[in-house]
Amino acid sequence: ERPGARNAGRNSITAVAPGVVSGLRKPRSLGFWCFSAGVTMRDIVALEVRNIMFASGTLSPMTSWEAEMEIPFEVQLENKHVIGDQQLMAGVVRKGPMGHALNSSYQTRETMEYKRDLGALVLNVSRVVPDGLLVFFPSYAALASAETAWKEGPQWDQINRHKEM
Repeated sequence: ERPGARNAGRNSITAVAPGVVSGLRKPRSLGFWCFSAGVTMRDIVALEVRNIMFASGTLSPMTSWEAEMEIPFEVQLENKHVIGDQQLMAGVVRKGPMGHALNSSYQTRETMEYKRDLGALVLNVSRVVPDGLLVFFPSYAALASAETAWKEGPQWDQINRHKEM
């Protein structure tokens, strides 16, 4: 291993060198990462692992997963979707009930207006949708930030009256 290099795993190398930024010495890093799952999967297979199981609702089509993993899938089970078309509504909501843009970009996702309007939308939808509600966030950090904002105000409790979170 080279001086100043950190190994973050077999498929990555990060070299750290001192640098000067605004008069302060801060480390600079240059990372090389391998984003091919096949590299690691071949390593696992070389260890003579007998079984590898992938289970998810979003792995279809399996042929693309098999190509990405770069290993053969000798046994595959792929089921039809568990809900009917009448049970799903997908759409794009550009603005929340208070009129603020629902844009979860890095520039806007931390604004209170965005988080409050997103919470108001989730509350309104939770009032009218029977049973479950699935809300996707772009990251765990965005989810945690929205959750914190909703808990600081009344929205968390209001949503929980309709849907247990």
